[in-house]
Amino acid sequence: MESAPGESWGVKFDPSPGSTLLAIGGGTSQSVRVHDARDGERKQTLELPATTAETPKNGRFAQSVAYSPDGKRIACGAMDGTVAVFDVKTGKCAHTLAGHVAPVRDVTFSPDGKTLYTASDDGYAHVYDAHNKSLIESLSGHKSWVLSLTASPDGTALVTGSSDATIKLWDLKTRSCAQTMTDHSDAVWCVRFSPDGAALAAASADRSVSLFNFA
Repeated sequence: MESAPGESWGVKFDPSPGSTLLAIGGGTSQSVRVHDARDGERKQTLELPATTAETPKNGRFAQSVAYSPDGKRIACGAMDGTVAVFDVKTGKCAHTLAGHVAPVRDVTFSPDGKTLYTASDDGYAHVYDAHNKSLIESLSGHKSWVLSLTASPDGTALVTGSSDATIKLWDLKTRSCAQTMTDHSDAVWCVRFSPDGAALAAASADRSVSLFNFA
């Protein structure tokens, strides 16, 4: 599958039933490209909002992507710390979320699509109201970049992985850290819940993958 111009960074499938679409964060192309995974055909190109005088030269680098659970929206985290939320039907940017001061490494929606979670090199995970475009909470506690995050299928918990080699479990009701896991010796690049929420997988630069039981 060719997705030039630009690099291919974050990649996510459309969760809509029967969909074979794939969204790709296009790096320096400053766009999200949507392809049909069956034949690789590009179906749509979503352009990040235009840069401003205050935006760094490479600020619109498209780094991370996520579909909303209903497949109607795509969120894209950029190098300048902003997140663009696109309406898939119109192909237009519906709104932009601000708050981070460093690249947004990962983005994910809550299971009900009402909340958007973001992970950034500024050391914070943010909780946004996905519809009202407002920052609800900044989750702090990691000592370095927050590289990845995942929301539990029941919407009660968030897990973050960091370059400080720790994994944090956040209680979304109290918006506080409930547990810190220190099983890895290097950066934790990816964390993901299983579809039933009973298990968590974490991949680290220490060349290991950890599995945690949440049943």
